[in-house]
Order: sequence, then structure tokens, then C-alpha cells
Amino acid sequence: METKTIDENGGEIIADELTLTIPASAFNSATEIKILSSTIDKPFDENHASKSYRIEGLPLDYKVPFKISIKYSNGPASSENLLAIGEEILSSAKYGYQFLESIDSNGYVVGELAVQEQYQISKSMKKIYDGEATFSPIFSTISGYNYYKSSQGHFNIYLPEQNINNANLISNILEDAYQKIIDLGFNYDARNWPIVMPIDVTFKKLEQGLDGGALRSKLGIYFGYMEMNQDLLNDQQRLQTTLGHEFFHIVQAFYDKRWVQSAYAWAVCKQAHFWFDEATAAWIEEKFTNVTNYFPEVRSGNEHAPFDKGMHWDPYIGVYCIGEEDASVQGHGYGLSALIKYLVTRYGEAILIKMYNDIKDWNVHPIEAICQEDPAEWWDEFLKEYMLGNVYNDVSIDDWLSGKEDNYQISSESDVSKTFTKNYQELSASIYYIRLNYPGINSNAEAVFTISGASKRNLTLFKFNSAKQIEYIASDKNKLVLKDLKTLTDNGWNIFAVVSNNRYSSPYTSEKEISLDMKIIQPLTFNRCDIDLEAIGHYTQSGVTDGVPYTYDYDYGFAGEGILVYGSFSGNLFTGTTTTTKSTYTITETITAELNEDRDMMISFTGLRDFLWDDGTTRNFHISGTNLPIYPGSDSGFQISGEETCDHITLTHDQQAAIGASWTMNSLECNSGSNITVRFRTE
Repeated sequence: METKTIDENGGEIIADELTLTIPASAFNSATEIKILSSTIDKPFDENHASKSYRIEGLPLDYKVPFKISIKYSNGPASSENLLAIGEEILSSAKYGYQFLESIDSNGYVVGELAVQEQYQISKSMKKIYDGEATFSPIFSTISGYNYYKSSQGHFNIYLPEQNINNANLISNILEDAYQKIIDLGFNYDARNWPIVMPIDVTFKKLEQGLDGGALRSKLGIYFGYMEMNQDLLNDQQRLQTTLGHEFFHIVQAFYDKRWVQSAYAWAVCKQAHFWFDEATAAWIEEKFTNVTNYFPEVRSGNEHAPFDKGMHWDPYIGVYCIGEEDASVQGHGYGLSALIKYLVTRYGEAILIKMYNDIKDWNVHPIEAICQEDPAEWWDEFLKEYMLGNVYNDVSIDDWLSGKEDNYQISSESDVSKTFTKNYQELSASIYYIRLNYPGINSNAEAVFTISGASKRNLTLFKFNSAKQIEYIASDKNKLVLKDLKTLTDNGWNIFAVVSNNRYSSPYTSEKEISLDMKIIQPLTFNRCDIDLEAIGHYTQSGVTDGVPYTYDYDYGFAGEGILVYGSFSGNLFTGTTTTTKSTYTITETITAELNEDRDMMISFTGLRDFLWDDGTTRNFHISGTNLPIYPGSDSGFQISGEETCDHITLTHDQQAAIGASWTMNSLECNSGSNITVRFRTE
């Protein structure tokens, strides 16, 4: 419609029914300004009282307010005619609107656009966002709206005139939200000092499914505003929580210090803690309702957020500019409102302002801000309480089934093992579904779950059934043994295994591999164990014969001599003690032996055989060793043979003490004919 260059001397542009007046000294240099007829659909529907105009190329660093005058044509002059300014918001081609202070003058609505509080647009910001430091607002006049200032002056409320009877209710809700957020420790000086700068809250029709929004302006922090769907006026509960949610977004913006450097970047590009702001705003809704066990509706569809990406979701590395908004990031934040609720419940509400102060004062990553306490102390406990429905009760077994990482079904005796391996982001988790679907499973069968990999790992087991009941079983960072599989199966239970990585270390982007191994094993039922040794012992005997002391050395060949006891297994550990009494002596024998998880290696063993004769003579034979492999074709025998036999024996002791004589084994020698054998049997 009209294009003109305006320099530091100012000037005027007239285009159709709009006049733009730029005072001298407003611009730093010659700037081309275009005035176009706006093609944007009328956001106020029938309340538009004029044409809409888009002014392109206005520099953000203007220093003197400039004047906009638009002729209205819909109806007679009225004090209710208002001048609206629309700005592009995060999603391209969408505009948010607020009202400028204006007057009616001979058929025109005349208003001024005040000076923004920050002139400096850094060169680095310009480069990152590939745009000039300008903005292109839309101006239009609106009729049929009434203005109402809230009771404490913190809000300018704009309502269609047919809804003005709701003004007092809205005022009370907003001022209540203001006070509750102040009581949490948040600083509102950015709009309270040196004078109160009210926030515009405008009710109008919004797109379907959108209740409202807190919007930032390229003009700076003092120009933030709220748009609300007028349909909310029919639902007071929703009105309260939505107003509180969106007002908290206004307050959060004061803690995003990018606005000090660049109002442009602050307005059009989301920060790294975008999802964190959404999480806290969703949580805070419960402060504005009396509903028992309240949960934010925006969580719907996002319940699995703690498991999807954990606490780190930053696909644009902290930069979300116009046209790049990712709804999944916002939804991720909604889902993580559960984490905020858990933390404020556990540590108190004061933890929230500590998080935001760290973001404002130190520009910390949101994960660092959240981790006021070591997550090793609370991450896995949070996941446990969340899955049990103790944080928000809007979660169900169906959520965990639909969001599972993988699954395994035990439906026959051949289904005995499964390994799940994944790279886990910091402070994340995955759910694995183990279906118990084999009625014929052995009554003594056990499931052994073992995790390995990242040092900050954890495993938690739950059982659940078709009646939607879920119960916590146990948690450990290494291994859990699930007994009574037969009983669990017969009673209709299934298993959730939750694997987590509770590591956090700047820049919070690392991934660590964690493996979950599950094996179905039958309890070992052997009740007898014997240890046999074949080797050469080097001994020294000493004593007294006919009053003359003597000492001499000799060798003794063990040939199958050993220890035998009866006992039982607990897991993979066998213990047993057997005492045998003869006519002139008593033998006490003890064995402990431990197998590895796969039961193909004896990790360690110890055998003791102690004789006591009636005349006081004693003999004590002790032997210990490690790492005996199972020998081929056996499921119960472990052996090492040859010269390396002695390498697997860690302790030998053989000594006899009698009246007048004693002997002691000094060392043990192994050769090609040597072996140490440990066998289990059932009798």
C-alpha cells in the first residue's frame, strides 16, 4: 500500500485509513517502512471496527514512542473502541494480540507504542536467528470490548461487553494467582518497580482445543501478555487453573535472562528450559483448585514422559525460534509435571524457587537446577512412586504397557532367558514387560534379573494383573531374584522390570549402555557334596622315642582323600556340616561352595575335616579354592586337573597332634596326575 524511508529526522506515512507518525530521534538511521493491508483472518471476529494493517520493518531499537492512527468504520464513535497490536508468536503465521492505550479522535482511534526497555540486539543473536532486529506488527481497531483493571492493579482485563459480568471473578482469580506465586518466593519486581505495569489479559475466541497462552513480545519483558479463550468463562474450574498456569509463564519469563541481552531472542526463541517451564506450570495448577487428587489435563497423552527421554529433551539445543516450535517438547514438559510434584512433596515447595534462582543467577542447565539434591537419592524412588500412581493417579497399567521398551513372554519350558540392551540417556528409564504365561512352570522355578553396564544403574520390579493392580516387589543396582514364579503365574500376575540410569553430569547429553539379563532357573536340590584331592603333600613329623626327640620330612600322596557332607543350596550357595561318631573318634566335616550365575563355574569352595579321638589326638584338614569349571557332560561336578591344580587351591592345612608325636603338612605339590574335584549329588 505504501513504502517510505524514515531517518533520524522522523516522518509520517499515510496508507489508506492508517497514519503512522515517527517523531524525530526515534530511529538511529534511515529505515524502509512498508504498510500493507493485512491478510490475517480477523482474530476478534465481528468486533473489528476497521481494516487491519501490517507495518513491516519497524526497528526494535526505536528510542521515542511513535503514534498510530486508524479510522474506524463499524458503528459510531465509542469509548470502547480500542487499538489492538498483533505480534507473531512462536508458531509462524500465528499472531497474539494486546491493546494499546488509545483515545477516540474525530472518527479515528489513536494510540502510542511505548519504547521497549532494551535497545541492544547482540550481533551473535542476529547471526543465530538469521534475522534483522525488526518486527512487523499488525494494527486494527476493535469495538464491543470492555476494559477492567483488577482489584490490586496487576492486570488489565479485556472482555467482550456481553461477558463483562465475569470481570470481578476473573480479577479475583488472577490476583489470587499472583499472591500464591509471590508466596512461593518468586520475584515480580520486573513489572512492579518502579511502577506497577499491569499485564493485559484478553478474552476472545481462540482455535479449538486452545484454552489460552502467555505470550512474549519482541518489545521486551514489560510487554508480555495473556490471551484466553472466552469459552473458559463457562467453566470456572478450568478458568482458574488455566489463568494460574498461564500467569506463571509470565513470571517464569522474568527468570530467563536472555531478555537483558536480546528482547528479540527472548521473545521468539524458546530456552533450554522450555520443557521445565511447562512442567512447573502444569504442576502449579493444583494451587488454584480445591479438587482432591487434582492432576493437570495437559498430562493426557504425556504420562510416559519420564521414560521417553527422561529429564533431557532438547532437540534444538535450547533454541526454538519462530516456525520451529516442537509440540512434543511442550508435551514432554507436561508429562514431567509429575517429577516437579514429587520433588516439592519430598523436599518442600521452597525447592522450586531455588531451581529458578539458579537458572536466573547462574544460567544453569534445567537438569542442574532440578538436581538440588543428588538424583541418586530420589530418581528411582520417583519412578517407583510414579508407576504405583502415588504421584498423580492419572496413570494406569495401560500407560506402562503402551510405553514399554520391549517385552518377553514365558510360555513354555524353553523360554528361559532374555537380554535387553539399550543406551540410556542421563536420568532416564525404560520399562520391560515380562508376561508369565506358562502354567506348567516348575513349582521351584525362579527368575534371576541382573543388570550391568553404567555405574549409576538401577533395577526395579513390579507385579501387575488384569485387574489393573500393580505392586512394588524390590529394587537393586545389580541383581534381583524373583521366587515363586509358579504362584505368580497361577495367580495371574505379570512383571514390569524398570531399568534406569540416574547419572547426571554436565552437559547432560551422554548415554550409557545398560543390559538387563533375565534367566529362569530351577532351584538346586542336591543334598550331598564331596571334595576329593589328588596331589603330593610335603610333611614334617616330630616326636619323642625312648626319651629321644626326633624330626624328619616325608611326602604323602593324596589319592582321592577328601571331605563329604550333607547339606542344601540357597540360591547358588551350598552349605553343609556332617558329624560322624565312631567307637573311638568323632569326625566333623563342613563344606561351603558357591556357583556362578550360569552354574558352569564354582566361584569358591572351602572344606573342613576335623578328627577328635578319645585319647585327645586331633587331626585337622582344611582346603579352599576358586574357579573350578564344570567338567564336560556333568551338571554337578567341578574339576581342575594337572599341574595347574595347585593354582586353584588358595589354602591347605593338614595337621595331626598326638601324645608323643605330631605332623604338619608344609606345602602341596601338583603334577600331571593331580586334580581337585567337587561333586554334588542327591541321596
